[in-house]
Amino acid sequence: MNRVYPEFASELDAAERYTNDPRAALMYLRIVLERTVQRAFVQLARYPLPPDAALSNLMDDVRFIAVVPKEVLERMHDVRTSGNRAVHNEPVSPSDLRRARTSIDRILDWAAYCGFVDTHVPTIVSGPSASPRRSTPEPGVVILWVILYVVIGAPFIVFLFAAAGSYIAFFAHGTPFSAPIPTLGIVIGVAVAIAVPLFAWRFMDASSDG
Repeated sequence: MNRVYPEFASELDAAERYTNDPRAALMYLRIVLERTVQRAFVQLARYPLPPDAALSNLMDDVRFIAVVPKEVLERMHDVRTSGNRAVHNEPVSPSDLRRARTSIDRILDWAAYCGFVDTHVPTIVSGPSASPRRSTPEPGVVILWVILYVVIGAPFIVFLFAAAGSYIAFFAHGTPFSAPIPTLGIVIGVAVAIAVPLFAWRFMDASSDG
């Protein structure tokens, strides 16, 4: 999940808006880099900014180099050189911007880890607006399942209960068709056949709400 850097929000937002204008976007990213380097020089290297606090001078200062990881320093130089070409109206390309954006993300992650750049991770807002949409079966699928149940499922359930009733009647009275037991089995089978899809629908509805 992407971090958010409140103190650089306007510059980073501008760089996003100027995606089709690499020169303008690189200028904004260079501003972010310059402020980050100044902050690192003061809070990590623990030195006041020198009178000539140009970006290149700060980044070449041995006191600064001593506290910045090599990989981060290389990315800083990459953003600086691309930003300088943009400032001086020299050729820049979309690939320069993509590389600089990747570098500035890594630089700000490092700065946030060191604690001299404020950051936060966006949270997911809870509530109805954040709830996943309930998945509704396609009408064709529902119709197919209804047909299959009516043609196969429901008669099979009725048959099972009727057979069970006949089985009980056979052992109780010596004939599978005596007394109301088989009829009662059919009635129960019909009731179960009707209840099964109702309970199944309620279960799927409750699952989609959860």
